[in-house]
Amino acid sequence: MNMFLALAGSYTADPVEEYNDELLRAGIDPEKLGYMKKSERCRILATAGLNPDDFDF
Repeated sequence: MNMFLALAGSYTADPVEEYNDELLRAGIDPEKLGYMKKSERCRILATAGLNPDDFDF
């Protein structure tokens, strides 16, 4: 069995890390986003092409 396939099959991603990575790829600082008002946070996420409902702060 290929070692890569064995490792890939047993890996479970951390949802928080996935969200942070997605935000960083969109040019958004996850830490600053957590301190914003909900309306401002939703506007920024929507402007970046992300669904605000997919993120929980």
